[in-house]
Amino acid sequence: MPRRSGLTLIEILVVLILMGLV
Repeated sequence: MPRRSGLTLIEILVVLILMGLV
């Protein structure tokens, strides 16, 4: 899974989790 300018599924999940914790 090559890195692109967009977010990967894992990164999106991490952001959602962090937003939920805050």
